[in-house]
Amino acid sequence: MSSRERFKNMQGRSGDEAGFYWQGGPVEVAERTYFQSRFSGVTAFDTDDGIVLVDSGLGQLGPKLAGMLRQKTPAPIHTFVITHGHVDHGYGIEAFLVPGQRRPRVIAHRAMPARYELTTLQCCNQCSSVWRQSGACRRGRGIRQLSSSAFDARHIV
Repeated sequence: MSSRERFKNMQGRSGDEAGFYWQGGPVEVAERTYFQSRFSGVTAFDTDDGIVLVDSGLGQLGPKLAGMLRQKTPAPIHTFVITHGHVDHGYGIEAFLVPGQRRPRVIAHRAMPARYELTTLQCCNQCSSVWRQSGACRRGRGIRQLSSSAFDARHIV
């Protein structure tokens, strides 16, 4: 059974039952702290300055994940933390941004922009099986869109 089929089969099941394949949320895990998942997990800390967002999911799932979070808070993204350079961690950020908001501060490893650029080249030149399976291969559009707006090397802390 493929991962896609497993995710589909686990829809609507509890976290205990679905395990890694759980999808849902947002769940308030602590005061003003939310977790949700659609293929990958997204955590949001709703602070007085705005949301500190940890990861943002795949680009094509970003709008769904952002809509889920907006059920809990309309606050702008103040800080965006990218845990690592896989496609399911940084590509969904555009959907979380509130129109007219300032660019969020980005906390990521200093090599992250180069990692994403390399991933773009790999995707465009050979489209690895991981990219095809995740549905992230869009001839690099997701990465270029991300690096040209919210994910800006000048904003990496």
